[in-house]
Amino acid sequence: AGLHSADEHLAEARRTHADEKRRVKAQQGLFDAVQSRNIEQLHKALEEGKVCSLNEDDLREANDVLMEELRKANAREGLQRATWSRSILDLRSAIAEAEDAGVDEDETMEARQMLGIEEGKEEARNGLETAVQSRNVEMLEDALEEADRCGLVPKETETARQILAEEQRKLAALEGLNEAIASKDIAALEAAILEAQQADLDATEVDTAKSLLELELQKIALWKRLEKAQQQRVINELRDALSAAMNLGFSLSELAPAQSVLKEEERKETAREALAEAVSDPDVATLEAALKEAVDSGLMEEEMVAAKDALQLAQRLVETRNDLESAVKTRDPARLMAAIEKGQSCGLERHELEPAEAVLKEARVEQTRESLKRAINEQDVRALFRAVAESEAVGLEPEELDEAKRVLEEEAALATKDAEHRLERRQLLLPAAELTFEVARPALDAEGYGGFDWKVRENIAFSTVAVGQELAAALEKAWFTKKSNILDELCQNLHSCHMSSIGRLCK
Repeated sequence: AGLHSADEHLAEARRTHADEKRRVKAQQGLFDAVQSRNIEQLHKALEEGKVCSLNEDDLREANDVLMEELRKANAREGLQRATWSRSILDLRSAIAEAEDAGVDEDETMEARQMLGIEEGKEEARNGLETAVQSRNVEMLEDALEEADRCGLVPKETETARQILAEEQRKLAALEGLNEAIASKDIAALEAAILEAQQADLDATEVDTAKSLLELELQKIALWKRLEKAQQQRVINELRDALSAAMNLGFSLSELAPAQSVLKEEERKETAREALAEAVSDPDVATLEAALKEAVDSGLMEEEMVAAKDALQLAQRLVETRNDLESAVKTRDPARLMAAIEKGQSCGLERHELEPAEAVLKEARVEQTRESLKRAINEQDVRALFRAVAESEAVGLEPEELDEAKRVLEEEAALATKDAEHRLERRQLLLPAAELTFEVARPALDAEGYGGFDWKVRENIAFSTVAVGQELAAALEKAWFTKKSNILDELCQNLHSCHMSSIGRLCK
């Protein structure tokens, strides 16, 4: 029993020694685990410590360390997951947890950097959204630049880039509109308006250009109308075109050529009216003034023909009236006759000619009486014959002609005898003599020899003028051939001979 008891004590001692040794080892393991802060080691040390019934404080301390390290491990896993997800919320939460868990700062550095990147991206996204909503080119450009710097993927910036392109096109279209408006060029305005419409520019910004384009098109059309009016030089069209041009805002310098043409044409029109008025009531001074203005205003020569003719006629009328007045003062029959004939050819009224005709009649009567007296005193047959014929023509009383006729009949009787003697030797001339005086009769009547005895005239003519051989041959040939052309020539010769002899009858 004693041996058995000793063995039991020995065994007990051995167990106690083993337990103590294990406890010491567990205590050391727990200490080492706390120092190493290794989770697995702490788990094992705590289990071993509990088995070995280590001091509760030591176990609590080790357990606290284990809890801290487990939290750190969880925090590290949270950081890893957040880094993988790149979620800002996860990153912020993981970093906060890691900081609270006491994770070293360098272990959170990657997450912090990731958070900064993601926050920058998020801020860039927000900036893009704001810029897209505003559609402001400058904001869009800045937001896209920031997005590129933050590394946003193209899909995230696609909408902003599209809107930026649209807004940039609108800005370019607006700038083009402003330049076209400033230039007022039709082609530039049309192109700018088309581009603005395609760029979906606001209608109010396009309306100004459209209004200006319409105005410029009106100006172009009006300018062509003005040029045409200048070429055609139509007064009413020029006035209308100039009025419309001034209403459209053309400058005075632009309208100066057309206004100059209008002024010229208005002056011409006034000159035409003055010419027409002067022609309707001819007056030398008025016509001269109207013609001078017509020349100065540039009227065509054919437009002045009627006025020039009227002026010539008016001048002739003035000259004729002056001649009539002068001839009446001189009482010279020749001048009076010439002035009256000139007045008749100029178309003077009958009442304007009557005073001169009355004076002419008186003057011819006076002149004829003087001629008759001289012829009677001179006893000249030719002078007597002409004086008697003129006296009868001017209507002298018969008793005033008695003495002249008596003297003339005495001379005619003598001439008749001589003529009969000559005609007996030239029988062929008898028909010619009759023909001669038949031809000469109208001319004799026109010269005032009507009413005197024709037979006496024949006798006087053929007794006082020797008929040449050449004329005799022509008379004979004309009588027998009756050719009209020779008769015409004969008549012309006879008339020429008669008219060329002053105060005598010949051939």
